[in-house]
Amino acid sequence: MRVQYNDSIDRKPAFNELLEEIAEKFYGVQRKNLIEDMFRDMLKVM
Repeated sequence: MRVQYNDSIDRKPAFNELLEEIAEKFYGVQRKNLIEDMFRDMLKVM
């Protein structure tokens, strides 16, 4: 859906946050923790 409605989502940054909340509450999708991912990637390099 994000691909199909990308233009609308880009117009209002709040839409992206709302989609994240909907995905988490109704579909059980876990949010990506960008900081956690960054540290995990850094540790893989070492």
